[in-house]
Amino acid sequence: MNKTNLLLIAILALSLFSISSASASLDPQVACEDADLVIPVNLNVVGVDCHNSNKTLDSIAIQVPSSGEYTIKGIVERGKLGQKQKNEAFFLEILGSKGPTAEDDAGEDAITSRLDFLGIFNLPSGSVNVEMKTSSICPPDTDANSVDLTYICLYKENNETPDSLFLNIISPRERTYDDKDITIELDSNGNLSFSFNDGKTNETYTSEIEKRLSEGRHTLTAFAVRGSESITKSVDFKIDLDDDNGRSRSGSRISTRLQPYQYNSNLEVAPQIELPIINAQSPVKESRLSPWIIILIVLLAILVILIIALSAR
Repeated sequence: MNKTNLLLIAILALSLFSISSASASLDPQVACEDADLVIPVNLNVVGVDCHNSNKTLDSIAIQVPSSGEYTIKGIVERGKLGQKQKNEAFFLEILGSKGPTAEDDAGEDAITSRLDFLGIFNLPSGSVNVEMKTSSICPPDTDANSVDLTYICLYKENNETPDSLFLNIISPRERTYDDKDITIELDSNGNLSFSFNDGKTNETYTSEIEKRLSEGRHTLTAFAVRGSESITKSVDFKIDLDDDNGRSRSGSRISTRLQPYQYNSNLEVAPQIELPIINAQSPVKESRLSPWIIILIVLLAILVILIIALSAR
């Protein structure tokens, strides 16, 4: 074997190493080694008017073992081969609380996998709906600005007062309903009450109930009190019996409470199943290795031809 062949083999080995390094995604067990909980979520969104799917919101129900304040980080994959995606930014919203925007500070051609800080949230125990929402828009951008959130990592805060007062409005949500019967569901470790609109008449809350309201815009204000502590939260929503956005494809009314393991995108609810589903109108989630494997095969073919040609001399 002459020096030329050795040089070609060395170039091939270096190419293999570079491709493997560039293709590697973060290992959640390593990236989130100190987390109390690591949850696969596989959420993805695109920028507003940046792709024909216009999938600007994705969501999943997760199970939280115990209530408390949690720092949430996520393994985020950005970039697609051959695309210039300038602003693959997004944020999380959980039980009406909005986290900070996870900015895309890499180059528009970059393909990255990294751990991003997604916010600090007060979470109740049990099923909690996590929403991923885009922060990018086209124009000024021109490509899809698609971003994948593959895992979320929960770190429970060890506060001096772990049993601090909290209040979450689980239902209703900030949206339009097509039914006058609205589910009221609150979660707190204090004494609860609520009122509608003018706030003059407070009702004590003990468990999930339904209220019949008139058409139009409404504001639910919830109150939690425990000793000298108190919290107030509000949510605005609308009832429009002529609006089709609150209906499922079958025409039946969607429950005002998001159930565990449901997928919620643009107010269309479908059951979440274990097998992957590819929607022809949605951006297909690319494997990180696929485009590099194609490049590698082409490179191998060229090198084999060169080695044969040089050996024949």
